[in-house]
Amino acid sequence: MEGVGFAWVPLLKDGRIITFEQQLPVSANLPPGYLNLNDVESTRQSNVDIKWVDGTKPLLKIKSHLESTIYTQDLHVYKFFHHCQLIQSGSNEVPGELIKYLKCLHAMEIQVMIQFLPVILMQLFRVLTNMTHEDDVPINCTMVLLHIVSKCHEEGLDNYLRSFIKYSFRPEKPSTPQAQLIHETLATTMIAVLKQSADFLAINKLLKYSWFFFEIIAKSMATYLLEENKIKVSRLKNNI
Repeated sequence: MEGVGFAWVPLLKDGRIITFEQQLPVSANLPPGYLNLNDVESTRQSNVDIKWVDGTKPLLKIKSHLESTIYTQDLHVYKFFHHCQLIQSGSNEVPGELIKYLKCLHAMEIQVMIQFLPVILMQLFRVLTNMTHEDDVPINCTMVLLHIVSKCHEEGLDNYLRSFIKYSFRPEKPSTPQAQLIHETLATTMIAVLKQSADFLAINKLLKYSWFFFEIIAKSMATYLLEENKIKVSRLKNNI
């Protein structure tokens, strides 16, 4: 005689969507509190009154496929955003950890880069302006920006960069006293990259794709003047 069985599995594990293949036991009932069981092993060992079919043997095989503009399966992007979230929540920053995650972003795939481009770029600008007091963070952040810009050009996808500047980019006001404006920090780090005479590749890329950085600086400056009501202030110094 055929019957109806039940199986369940959490969608998230350590903040990431589960997409690998799983084999699940089947229960003949849905007892109270079954959703509080986090994984298959804890389900099997739980004290919840579950009537397992065939002694908790894995009778159901499933595999999910992720289609999302919010969650990413790219481990480098996930770890970077997760670390930024910890910093924003007040967790103590371990020296060098942020730089490590910034450098790992060089390994993200182009399709992931394009899919989450506005979010990634805005988070990088947020790090760039709010972590200026940390050694080497601004320069490493700028190098990631340069990598993204050059990769988009190499793949013929620079139109996404132009759309980002026109429609998505909006400079954020400094969130801490030591934070700087985007055009201030970016101008400083661009000069620092050009002074790194050992990295000729980075210098060439920055000169070749400088339009992106100059347009970001120009929009940041214009936004600042408008929001601070300084657009009509005279640029001439008063003669004494």
